[in-house]
Amino acid sequence: MGITTKTITVCCCDVCGSECVPEDGEVRIQVNSGDRDVGPAHIRGVLVFDQPYGCTSGIVCRPCKLKWLAVYLEREAKTT
Repeated sequence: MGITTKTITVCCCDVCGSECVPEDGEVRIQVNSGDRDVGPAHIRGVLVFDQPYGCTSGIVCRPCKLKWLAVYLEREAKTT
């Protein structure tokens, strides 16, 4: 048999600490269907967590992403 070495990487949200996937903070919205020569167009953004004297470009899990996007939309609705 032999020796097998495995590396296990665990990713956690820097906002709430729950286990997640590094790509959970990505937002991707398809804005058209494209055509026969070109695929669809997308608007893409990534949410990252920045805390002074703490975390920079931290990971945001899907539940936190949805929660804080809702807060953002609510605040933006009040200013427009």
